[in-house]
Amino acid sequence: MKLIYDKLVRDRIPQIIIDNGDEPDYYTEANDEAYWLKLISKLHEEITELSDDRSSQEMADVIELIYTVCEFQNIDLAEVEEVRAKKKFLNGGFSKRYILRTVNEK
Repeated sequence: MKLIYDKLVRDRIPQIIIDNGDEPDYYTEANDEAYWLKLISKLHEEITELSDDRSSQEMADVIELIYTVCEFQNIDLAEVEEVRAKKKFLNGGFSKRYILRTVNEK
C-alpha cells in the first residue's frame, strides 16, 4: 500500500521509515520558495494538531518549526525574544483574556 504525504517531515523520518522496512520516496532539492511554502504549511498543520491535542509534544513541534522558520529567514532568536519582551512591555501579553468586541471611534 502506498501512503501519500507530500509534506515536510523531520530530518530523520526517511531513515526511520527505512529502518522500519519501508521505502520512502522523498527529495531535498526544494528551492527556497517551495521550502518556505512547505514550512508554513507544516506550521499550520502543527498548530491545528495543537488545537486538538494540548500536549507538550505538540507544542514542541510548533516551537521546532518556529526555530526552523527563524533559521531559514536569518532571524536571530535572541532578537525575536527581545522584540517579544518589548511588545509585551508596551502592549501586554494575553493572560488577562481580554476579548475585544468593538471600538467606537470618536
